Amino acid sequence: MEVEAKFVLSSEDEFERVLEILEKMGFSQKGERVLKFWDIYLKTESRNEAVRYRIYGGKIVRTYKRDVAREGGVIKRVEEEREASLEEFEEEKGKRGMLLETYTKRKEYDYGDFKVCFDSVVFHSNINILFLEVEGEEGKVGEISKVLSNMGFKVENRSKLEIGLSLSPYL
Repeated sequence: MEVEAKFVLSSEDEFERVLEILEKMGFSQKGERVLKFWDIYLKTESRNEAVRYRIYGGKIVRTYKRDVAREGGVIKRVEEEREASLEEFEEEKGKRGMLLETYTKRKEYDYGDFKVCFDSVVFHSNINILFLEVEGEEGKVGEISKVLSNMGFKVENRSKLEIGLSLSPYL
């Protein structure tokens, strides 16, 4: 079960402020990494589920997601993830059809019970939105989400797929 809280940010400075808040809350980073990747979302039968292929480096990862609950800015979902081949991706894309493609630059920080990601996501080749995601153990995610919300950070209850579809002039 994936548990995450998502926030829309206006600048990288806001993300730096979040890192300071986490430090003041007593959390310390155990590691960090920088990633760049393409996400390709395929059509599904239900708006409550998503099939996403993430492509980075020479690796392709297929992820199936289905929302279970959304409460107070915290989203719970079933998530099944595995490596896939280019052939499998092309075959499934041909059968289902493509729904959305995004490009993401991510800074990811590991805190043990949870991780924090700062994503710069490009939708439809020219719309850039900054996100903060807190993902991990439900209690920690809920606690951090509540603190950040109380400090004025804007909670986003929609998935990146839903946001991307809402931005499309063709759907």
